Amino acid sequence: VVGVLADFLVSRESIQIPAMAMAVGLYLPASLGMGILVGSLCRFAGEQVRMCTKSSNEAFLRTHESILAASGLITGSAFLDLCLGIGVLAGFSTEQLSLFTTSGEEGKAPLPEVLQTVLAIIGIAALG
Repeated sequence: VVGVLADFLVSRESIQIPAMAMAVGLYLPASLGMGILVGSLCRFAGEQVRMCTKSSNEAFLRTHESILAASGLITGSAFLDLCLGIGVLAGFSTEQLSLFTTSGEEGKAPLPEVLQTVLAIIGIAALG
């Protein structure tokens, strides 16, 4: 109701709310909001760098590879969540999925927290 009302109010001013942004904001839990914010800021920074490094004709051409990558990540995550949910309903323990540990659990490979952070940053950089 709030989304429809907001769209109605801003449409009177000839402003359009992107439907996908509105849908993602309603569909995904609030706990993912910070990740989406950081991703949006990274994209904004990337576009600003691109505008500075390209010629004037190329600078205004938008590329949408990151939107495709983000859609794939969201779809893949939803699919894996569905598979995991079916496994949990069937009695599967999610503790068996963990291969690494930062707290020294027995039977799992140790992974220093610094390495975990570096790998996360490399993963984010590879997507960007």
